[in-house]
Order: sequence, then structure tokens, then C-alpha cells
Amino acid sequence: KLHGRNLEIIAGESLGDLVDAVYFSAPENEKGIVSGGTAMGVSYARQRNVPTFNASTPDGTDAFIRHVRTLIRNYSRKE
Repeated sequence: KLHGRNLEIIAGESLGDLVDAVYFSAPENEKGIVSGGTAMGVSYARQRNVPTFNASTPDGTDAFIRHVRTLIRNYSRKE
């Protein structure tokens, strides 16, 4: 039941409205497999091609900030 919450957070109540990115902080092994309670949500996001950024990796936060800036530029051009 609790794992279903992860899916709704990433894809909305109907599982069809994906978020633009997932920013998380959790241990991740050399193969990119996340451990802990965050693992299912991150795995699902990656399966759905949602960009994921791990704050606990050396470039995770910087990469996330770059991604958000790109999203803002793209959304600004649409208006």
C-alpha cells in the first residue's frame, strides 16, 4: 500500500501525469541501484524515463539545478 504512494507522487493519481524530475537522497551502488525506501520510486521514475538526481552523489545537486534551469527556459519559451 505504501509503495503505491510512490507511483502517485511520480505519475499522478491516474499514473499518466509524470513529474518533470525526481530529486532524492539515498545510497546508490555503482550500477545505479538505489537502496532504502526511496528505491521503488526512483526505479519507477527511471523506467518511465523521468530524469532522476541523487543529492548524495558528487554532481547530483548541480545536475538537478541545471535541469531545473533548462525546464524554466523551456516553459518560458512556451508562453
